[in-house]
Amino acid sequence: GKIEILHSNLDIDKQVTAYTRRDLITKEPIGDAIPVEGEKFTFRTRGIVLKFPIEKDDEYEADTDEPTRRVKDDVLDGFHAIEHVLQHAGVTVAGISSDDIDGINEPDPDDEKIHNIYIIDDSGSGESGATEMIYRRIEEVIRRSFEILYLCKGPKDKGCEKPEGCPNCTFQIYKCNQWNEHLNKPIAVEKLRTVVREMFKNELEALKTAKEHGSSKDESADFVKHIKNKYEHLLPNVETEIDKISSEFEKRNQ
Repeated sequence: GKIEILHSNLDIDKQVTAYTRRDLITKEPIGDAIPVEGEKFTFRTRGIVLKFPIEKDDEYEADTDEPTRRVKDDVLDGFHAIEHVLQHAGVTVAGISSDDIDGINEPDPDDEKIHNIYIIDDSGSGESGATEMIYRRIEEVIRRSFEILYLCKGPKDKGCEKPEGCPNCTFQIYKCNQWNEHLNKPIAVEKLRTVVREMFKNELEALKTAKEHGSSKDESADFVKHIKNKYEHLLPNVETEIDKISSEFEKRNQ
């Protein structure tokens, strides 16, 4: 459930390879994609890199005719959905403009067991400070991303009608170059749930440490309230696990 998170300078290679005509109202494609040989260029900017591990269940079974490792399409679609929702959450948590960020997801070039999701500064100069603001609150951005997906009730208040999600959670209005196709909300939910669960465990360890260092009853109560507010509506057994810690320290003090 652990992921590595970096904030660094990035060189993004870009090239237009095709374009599609779409209906302005329905956004449905008109005809096939038209291939082009666009100019290649490198966009230098700043960005956040989230390195998600590829689990065994994420892979296709080994094929004797194709022994190379391959990640399942629905898992790749799940990473695409995470890329979208991290941007949504980043805008709301960091208080930035959606115009200043964009996202990319792709296999790690150096490690086949890692899939990278990039949140990049798309302001032009790369110096808007947008990704710095997100990085400072990245745990809350991840928690909020999971919250957006997990609690989404869909446009009709009955849940998302399709596995791709809906405009209230996974869709992007302007910047998705795949027109909100190739998304998988259930996979994204499970990937983020694992990360959020790890974050909750870290909060429990911090609570233990605070109690071991003699935090007051009021301080402990505030910490517990803080943890419950963040996780109780997202994960099972939050109160039970907190109570275990409290009971353990009560026994020590008897």
